Amino acid sequence: MSTVTPEPGGSGELLVAIHDHLRHELVELRSAAAALAQGRLPLGEVREQVRDSQLRRTFAQLGAFCQMYCRFVHGHHGIEDARMYPDLLAADPSLQPVVDELTADHVRIGGLLRTLDDELARTHGADDTVAAAQRVAVALEALAEALVEHLRVEEEALVPALDRLRLLI
Repeated sequence: MSTVTPEPGGSGELLVAIHDHLRHELVELRSAAAALAQGRLPLGEVREQVRDSQLRRTFAQLGAFCQMYCRFVHGHHGIEDARMYPDLLAADPSLQPVVDELTADHVRIGGLLRTLDDELARTHGADDTVAAAQRVAVALEALAEALVEHLRVEEEALVPALDRLRLLI
């Protein structure tokens, strides 16, 4: 959950709600990946756990949960880069340093999303399912650490500005 308290009904509140959703789904995904990698949960049960997630129900036609999550994060960052960040900078140029940092995070997180996707693709037909699951878990943890920190920094730096400037996102 966010450590920032946005103004009710403002864009900051919407951003935190989206981020809270990302964090919630990430907890579910990490739990399933860790259980599989540690051999505590058979592959079939992990698939069932993933199939029952909120994001899976909402976007069932898009494919596997991990791919959907990655697409959602990528899309969210694309919207921020194309719309939210330029609008913030137009209204308050002093935000340039933090926007530059967050934009660089988007590039780094994009690379971690690709790494996770590559590891997931390698699991299909893998001879050693446990080793493949462990590689996925490692890639997911790297993504999770970077993403959770990025969300925290973004909220602390930009939610007050979004609320103060009354920008729509």
